[in-house]
Formats: sequence, structure tokens, C-alpha cells
Amino acid sequence: MSKSNITIKKIVRFPERINDLSLFFIVLLYGLILFVIVNLSFPKTNYHIGLENLDYYPGETVYNSEINPFVLTRGTVVDKSESENEVELGIQYRIFAYIDAMGNNKPQQIKYFYSLTDKEYKTWFLYESTSGINTPSSSSPYRRVVSHSLIGNNLEVGGDVIRKIYMRLKYNNNDKNVQTMKISEEIMTLSRKERGSLFSDKNTLDDILKVTLTLKNYDSSKYKTNFEITFLDEEIDMPYYIRMQTWLESEAGKVYPLLGLYNYRAPKDFKPAVETDIFKYVNPEFIYLKLEYIDSDMDVHKLYYKVSVADLLAE
Repeated sequence: MSKSNITIKKIVRFPERINDLSLFFIVLLYGLILFVIVNLSFPKTNYHIGLENLDYYPGETVYNSEINPFVLTRGTVVDKSESENEVELGIQYRIFAYIDAMGNNKPQQIKYFYSLTDKEYKTWFLYESTSGINTPSSSSPYRRVVSHSLIGNNLEVGGDVIRKIYMRLKYNNNDKNVQTMKISEEIMTLSRKERGSLFSDKNTLDDILKVTLTLKNYDSSKYKTNFEITFLDEEIDMPYYIRMQTWLESEAGKVYPLLGLYNYRAPKDFKPAVETDIFKYVNPEFIYLKLEYIDSDMDVHKLYYKVSVADLLAE
């Protein structure tokens, strides 16, 4: 028999000579090669992009005498269960953008971008304007450019918690120069230890401001709630900075984010134009409010306010 015939015969019989262990490693190698090819051809979307290293600065460190972007966060506790016999409570968020022109300034061609990261460090890109907005000429010397513009609707963020909000603005100032602002706001948290010691029934902060919470029976299934910040001195020392967060505590002792206000610097009282739902199946018992006010001397003033749902309904 020729050498060529022997070689062909060996090749034909090659699979019969592979033992089980060798076959396992061959299959594993081919599987690994296939996995690499698929991942290179169809890369997964990276939701952990983050904006941590893109020169965003904490809101309390960024003051602009021409313009003030700020955010209202609204958390609504909802039943996420698909079963009629079970209740699974979770948070749905809505994020509202506001932009105010400050004083007599008239910023033009205002473009803005809003984003957030959640507890699982995923990034949610909420909204980016496609064309510039000009400052309206009315309401001098205080003008609202964007009012209650909905930029995030029913967001079921990771871990039911927003961790950080990002705002980026670009505009032309009165001298027709292009200005850019990049602001980050860390969402306030509430610990069990804080609930037990810090809060009181006082809703005024020194002689600076007062926060009023309202709650009313809307129908058989839900309440409607809101808040208002009122300055006690008509002449507000500028610049100042406010961030505020409220939480809802159920009869079972569970705490849920409710309403928040971040990077508020406008020289005017503030009240959201739309009330927020609180569903009665949550069995709400208390509302907590935490507010930080940083004055023109960079001194920090803090308010810790707690009120029962029963007391609010009785007002």
C-alpha cells in the first residue's frame, strides 16, 4: 500500500481516534471562537457610560448671573404587579426641566441637555434640544424660558432610585458670546438614623424661607400633593442655592422618594404647576422634607421637616 493511501486512511479514521476529553476541548475552543466573533460583530449596548469625567460641576459651586437651569423630580409609588391578588410597589419618576433668565438679561439660542444615572449606575439620556430657544420679553426682570417641560416620563430606573442628574446648557449672552454650563446634582438620601433624630414639625428655615406641603383627598383611590417655597424676606441676597427632597413613609415603615427640587437659584417663590398623585393603597403615614440652603457667604442652612398625612388632610 502506498504512503498516500495510508495517510488518507488515517485522516478518514481521525474522528474515531479522538477520546472524549479531546473532543470536549475541541468543542469548547470552537464555542469560544464563535462567542468572540459574535461579540465583535454585534457589541452590546453599554448603559454604564456615565458622565462622571466630563467636567460637570456640582450645582452649589456654579452660579451664573444670566441664567438658572433647575430640575423638579417627581416620584410616584405605583403597583407594578400584574396580578390582581398581589401588590408590588415601585417608583415611577417624571423629570421636569426649568430654565430661568436672571435679572434683566436676555440669553438667546438656549440649547439644553438633561441626563441622569440611577442606583445601578446606568445612564439615562433624557432630552437634548434640537434648536435654540430665545428669552421671552415679558415678565421683566424675571423670565422663565422653559417652564415645566417634560423631559422624562414614567422612568422605571434601576433600583427605583435616581442617583445623579446632569444638566448642560449652551447659549448666547448679551454680548453675543457663546457660554456653556455643565452642572451635576447629587440626589439627596434619607437614612433610617436621620428619620429617628433630625426631623421636627418646624417648616421654616431661620428667617430665610418657609416650605408649605399640601395634601388633599382627590377621589377614592388617591390623594393630590404639592409644595411651595416662600421667601420670608422680599430682598433675597444673591447668589443663593437650594436643593430639596421629600419622601413618603408608609404605615409599614417603607420609604419612597416623592418630590425633589435641585439647583434652584431664581429670585422668586416656587410652586410646581401640577400636583402629584399619592395612591391610597400605599397607606402613607408621614412625609419627610430635607432642604439645604447655601447663602451668598457660602454658609449652609438645613431644614428637616416631618409631618403626618393625617395632619395635612386636616388642614
